[in-house]
Amino acid sequence: MTRHAWAGAAALCFGLSGCGHPATATSTPSADSFRAEVFEVRIGETAEKVKGAWVTSAFFREANVLPLVGRMFLDEEYQTEDSRVVMIAASFWRRRFGGDLAVIGRTLDVNQHPHIVVGILPKTFEFPTQAELWMPQSR
Repeated sequence: MTRHAWAGAAALCFGLSGCGHPATATSTPSADSFRAEVFEVRIGETAEKVKGAWVTSAFFREANVLPLVGRMFLDEEYQTEDSRVVMIAASFWRRRFGGDLAVIGRTLDVNQHPHIVVGILPKTFEFPTQAELWMPQSR
């Protein structure tokens, strides 16, 4: 898989491989590649419960999905229990941030810990059911 470097909030993608990916998952990730959870997300004074999952490094590869904006989790982010990165769904991005690209690199409070938004997944990807937030699961 090609890793993409993002040059700032205004950049949507580098090269055709980052833009021409399928918008929906073409296969279902294996049951051992994720653990569904409801997370508490706080943005400013507002908190909400958000469906999501802890995911292994195999999850997005098995789902055959790439970010709409931003990047995938790095290998090293799966190897530490205190990795503080998160990917969000396009639906969450539009609802809570009005589709502002400056959300990449922004910090969200997830389960009372700060996490940096590194990617936004396509609006048609909601696995597990109605998921809007994904975090790397350490091995």
